[in-house]
Amino acid sequence: MTYIKDKIKYVLNQYALRPICVAIGSVRLQKRSFKASLVPMTLYEIYVMCSECDNLHSVQTKIELEETDINKTALGEYYTVREIPSSIKFMQSNKYRCPHTKGLYAADDLSRAYFIVK
Repeated sequence: MTYIKDKIKYVLNQYALRPICVAIGSVRLQKRSFKASLVPMTLYEIYVMCSECDNLHSVQTKIELEETDINKTALGEYYTVREIPSSIKFMQSNKYRCPHTKGLYAADDLSRAYFIVK
């Protein structure tokens, strides 16, 4: 029985949840409120320089960051000392269609990808 209680405590702490009622065999969970720790985030959309027409095209990837002064900064410059998020890694593994030439271009070079404020 103590194993189950320990497991419930672990899950509650892991997912920032607190129990509102515990009955035999069931636990209802409610998200904690973090009003005091909210940090304003800026939404950036990622644009990549197309190798087909040399224009910037959106790759439909958005990322929220605390920094507000990185508009039009290359991702390669920003992520030199930071860990690259999974959405950017996924973007690097895909090819995208140029709306002008209809050819495919890769988004794997982070020095040709830029943050644009949305």
